[in-house]
This record gives sequence, structure tokens and C-alpha cells, in this order.
Amino acid sequence: MSRFRFTRPSPALVVAVVALFVALGGASYAAFSVPANSVGTKQLRSRAVTSAKLANHAVSGAKLDLSQFPTVPSATHADSATSAANATSATNATNATNATNATHATDATNATNATNATQLAGRPGSDYALAVSLQPTSAFLENGWRSDNATYDTAGYAKDQFGFVHLFGFAGNASSSASPIFTLPAGDRPAHRIEEAVPFVVTPPALGILEILTDGSVEPGGAGTTSVYMDGVTFAAGG
Repeated sequence: MSRFRFTRPSPALVVAVVALFVALGGASYAAFSVPANSVGTKQLRSRAVTSAKLANHAVSGAKLDLSQFPTVPSATHADSATSAANATSATNATNATNATNATHATDATNATNATNATQLAGRPGSDYALAVSLQPTSAFLENGWRSDNATYDTAGYAKDQFGFVHLFGFAGNASSSASPIFTLPAGDRPAHRIEEAVPFVVTPPALGILEILTDGSVEPGGAGTTSVYMDGVTFAAGG
């Protein structure tokens, strides 16, 4: 029966095996070790760097081209937007076309609240100021009513540039009366019956109701009075 006999490897064999391991180790290092600054844009595939591979805060605003981003047409809050077309709140927007609240907008066309807007509905704020002081037209008093010019202003009326009619002055009667004091001309009459609380200048002073009817009649309400003070009564002209 033959036996397997172990023989000592020759020096040449040992040298050959060591050289083989060194060669294989060098190839592995070359395969898995990448020199610094050796990977550029040409080596990266399209979409190779995903958001999951980016660290938080790795990309700052300075690296972004904001001009490539779309506008925000319906932002809920646009504190300092240049244009806020339909923002709910546009605090300092240059243009706030339909903002609910436009506190300091330069142009606030349809804002519900425009506290300090330079433009309102495309018009400067000066367009909404009275162009001239109102010059009342003296009323033609009827039914025994008169104006005491020495003490109070003459009873009269005036319509401003926005279509609001203002009543002025005092009217008195020798006896208590609920009859019309005067009649407003067509164009200065309300679309609906108006009732305003005014002083009935009696002793002691008391409030009463002044009625302005659609036919232009201006008269004391209730049982009537001997005097009435009409300053401050204002309404929109409707006919």
C-alpha cells in the first residue's frame, strides 16, 4: 500500500505564490481606491446625485438660480412680495390685486382692507378726497318753516363728487309741525326712505327723527317739532 508523502515546497514555489498574492492585492486596491479629484461631471451619470444623498443644508440660496423658479400666484401669506395677485395677506406687496389684507401695498385694486395703499382701484388716494369745499344750496322752506340766520346756519343741502347728499342748518316753526320742511330736487333724493336721529333744538334738548323720503320731502318724524338741526345728515343719492 502506497503512502502520500508530504514534501517541503521549493524556494521557487514559495516566491511564485507570494508574487501571486501581491499581484492580486494590487488589483483590488486599484479597483476600490479612487484617487482624490479624479471624479468630475463626465464621470457622473444623469440623476446620479439624488436628494437622499445630499446632507441637510448642503445647498444654500447662493447656489440657486431663483429666476428659474415659477411665480407663486396664490400664496396665503406674501409679506414682501413684489406681486401678490391673489394673496390672503400681502403686507408690503408692490402690487396686490385681489389681496384680502394689503396694509402697505403700492397698488391694491380690489383689497378688502387697504390701510396705507398708495393706489386704490388703480387711482391715487387724492382722487377720493373732496375736490372742493361743499357749498350748500339754500333750501326753499315750506309749511311755515323758517331759518334763524342770526343764530344757526340756513337750512340747505349739497351733493359731493361721490354722489352723497349732505344736509345743513336749522329750521324752526312757530307751532309743532310734522309737515315737510323742504323738498330736495330730483337727483339729490334717496333711493329708499331715510331716517336719521337729529337734535330737536328745544329746552331741554332732545333727539328726534328726521325723515328723507324718495319724493324728496325732508320732514320731522313722529308728532313733529318746532325746531330741528340738520347738520351731519348724509345719504347716498339714488334719484
